[in-house]
Amino acid sequence: MAVILILDTSAIVEILRGSQKGKEIVGNFLNEDAAISAFSAYELLWSRPEKEREILEFVKRFNVLNFELEQSIKAAEIKRILKNKGITINEVDIFIASIAIMAGFLLVSCDKDFKKIPGLKARIF
Repeated sequence: MAVILILDTSAIVEILRGSQKGKEIVGNFLNEDAAISAFSAYELLWSRPEKEREILEFVKRFNVLNFELEQSIKAAEIKRILKNKGITINEVDIFIASIAIMAGFLLVSCDKDFKKIPGLKARIF
């Protein structure tokens, strides 16, 4: 089956914690083919070095999507739109959103900032 959704870093954190949100995400979405972005792998690994082994085991279960020129162009467009509206969002989140938009996938996240990104299909927990 083709990948149809991308798990954001915040969703992955909840899954790894075993929280109620994480269990809901697993129950609703991990029966589908899911991917993560290389940015989420980066955010998880640098912020939780003590859990590197657990994170790597988790990440290796998924297709990891990269950020290339097409996504760079989309990210720049998103940033301009948000800046013109006076909205500031973590730049890595813009990169992750651009990957999801360009792939045409649903982004699964616990971060409400993603609601501010035009053209992004997202399920926010």
